[in-house]
Amino acid sequence: MIRITLALLSFASFLLIGVLVDFVARREGRTKQLTVGYILVALFPALWSLGYTFMYLTENKEIAWIFYRLSAFGWCLGPSAIVYFTYLLYNQYARRPTRVFYTILIFIPFPILLFGALTRRLMAHDFAATDLGWQEFINPGSVWVQTYISLVILSFCLALILLIILWKKARLNKHKLQAKLIILPNIFISPIPFALNMFLPAFGIHFIPPVGHLIVSSLIIFMGLAIIRYPVLSINPKFVIDKIILNMHDVLLLTGLSWDIVMVNSAGQAILEYDPDSLKGKPLSVLVPERMLEKWKNMGRRQQDSGETELLTRQGKKIPFSYVIQKVKDKCDDPVGYLFFARDIREMRRLEKLTDELQKSNRKLEKMSITDSLTKVFNRQKIEMEIQTELDRFNRYSNVFSLIMFDLDFFKEVNDEFGHDIGDKVLIEVTEVVKTEIRSTDLLARWGGEEFIVLCPGINLENVLQQAERIRRQIEHHSFGIIENMTISFGVTEVTGEDTLETILKRADKALYQAKDEGRNRVCRI
Repeated sequence: MIRITLALLSFASFLLIGVLVDFVARREGRTKQLTVGYILVALFPALWSLGYTFMYLTENKEIAWIFYRLSAFGWCLGPSAIVYFTYLLYNQYARRPTRVFYTILIFIPFPILLFGALTRRLMAHDFAATDLGWQEFINPGSVWVQTYISLVILSFCLALILLIILWKKARLNKHKLQAKLIILPNIFISPIPFALNMFLPAFGIHFIPPVGHLIVSSLIIFMGLAIIRYPVLSINPKFVIDKIILNMHDVLLLTGLSWDIVMVNSAGQAILEYDPDSLKGKPLSVLVPERMLEKWKNMGRRQQDSGETELLTRQGKKIPFSYVIQKVKDKCDDPVGYLFFARDIREMRRLEKLTDELQKSNRKLEKMSITDSLTKVFNRQKIEMEIQTELDRFNRYSNVFSLIMFDLDFFKEVNDEFGHDIGDKVLIEVTEVVKTEIRSTDLLARWGGEEFIVLCPGINLENVLQQAERIRRQIEHHSFGIIENMTISFGVTEVTGEDTLETILKRADKALYQAKDEGRNRVCRI
């Protein structure tokens, strides 16, 4: 009865474990090849146990021989199945290690041993009926028995060596854990049958239960765990999501419908300076301003809300965050709580401030690059660019424009008599007077020294003559302090179809010198 019970338990466990591992592995997308190898390993002890079970149940010797052959088919498959599974497991780490050699070790032993078993050279040569069931008589000195024992030992040693190499040299932790999960039970469980054979007879116990089935069963359990618990070449979505939630660098917390905190990830606890699990069960108001909490409570039918807020640390420090809060629903589409995601934006705000300062500096530099440092009107580089733009517009759309070039009369004498400081003030004051007399669309620029240019878009020569004359009279009657009066000479010109930047400037300059030659304080045209 003991033999039958142990054999039945072993057979049931092998079938159950094999089916369970295959079901879980296929459902979660594990590597099919490794699963098939495992099923093959589970098959050999299952056949072994099944044969022994029915052998012990029958009283007919011939029928017992039939089931004994079935069990022999199982344990003859054992060495090949073990090496094959280990080879597949090792192959995840190092592709195709000496394939021919392992192919020989995997496929050659099984037909040899099966031939020996079916011809009774390897099996027991006789049975005897006892109170405990059929007693086998095996010649341990037989060449076939010694060959089987050698192949079993060789397969276990080879598997152990491969697993140790995998344990020590694998780069991925899951490969190391797989090897460890199979090696350690082998080391501690395998010696049990030998220990029983050595020590039980010393206490007068000469019948040793066939515990080999249960030992192999336990080893197969750990092999199955190695596939399911530490999958090879597969992704466990739940495991990945849990890892992301726990290790993400932002605040993630879950609350119930009453806004009590249910879960906070480790990064959130660190940022908010709370000890692990110390926030569980506390109201969300310990972290969030009351006004924000009231806003979320009044979300109504909206499923989510987003924006920026401040969260309070354990020490009362306020940290700015951008947030998204989402209603969480169960399978019945009923609300069960809220998921709150928040990202620390201190660094973002610091970068925004630096960006603003950089943009202001760039605008300042850009303005400096096109502005005369003394008078604060455009410089020569800028006015040349604007004149060229007007030329392009005139050539394409025939939009007319004119230029006014003027120069302060006898300005060198002002510098010589009153000094450059007074001269600079005169230049600044002249530009202020000119600004009051030109249109908002006109552009005033310092051409160099005491010489200036006014670009007048959309105005012809006759109108620009009148504008220049108004400026001349205004300057003539303006008081410049200790200098009293100043006069200005003007040269004006209108764009023509053959003009380039060089020609129109040259023509305005020629008109200016004509005004000076004719006695200054006048407007000349070309």
